[in-house]
Formats: sequence, C-alpha cells, structure tokens
Amino acid sequence: MQVDLLLSYICSDPRTTVHVVALKCLTKLAKKCRGRIYFEAETIKIMLSILENPQKPFHLKALALQALKHVFSSV
Repeated sequence: MQVDLLLSYICSDPRTTVHVVALKCLTKLAKKCRGRIYFEAETIKIMLSILENPQKPFHLKALALQALKHVFSSV
C-alpha cells in the first residue's frame, strides 16, 4: 500500500523534490521491512526509468540506485 502511494508520486508529480522524498521513503521502507514486503516489477521499472532518463539530476539517480539496492536486498 505505501509502496504504491510512493510510486504514484514519482509517476505523477514532475517535481524533483517530490521524487527525492518518495525515493528516500522507499529506501527506508525497504530497509525496515526486509523480507516482509513484496516489491512488484513495476517498482523496479520506475526506478530504472529514473536512471535511464538523461534529464534527471545525478543526485536523484543516486537515490534511485540506493533504493534499488535495498529493494533487492529485501528479497
């Protein structure tokens, strides 16, 4: 439920500040719920789209990588 809400912010709001907060929250959620939360493939697709977008700032890409790291370690 929380993951879907955070992903909806990333997909619908173009502001970088919103993306930063949502990615930080996803990272924290993945850390705290290690092994108890299921991340769908859509989560990974959205974070990869941030990484592949040349117009996104570097610090946002770094946050997406950090979030992906914790998503994969929570499986």
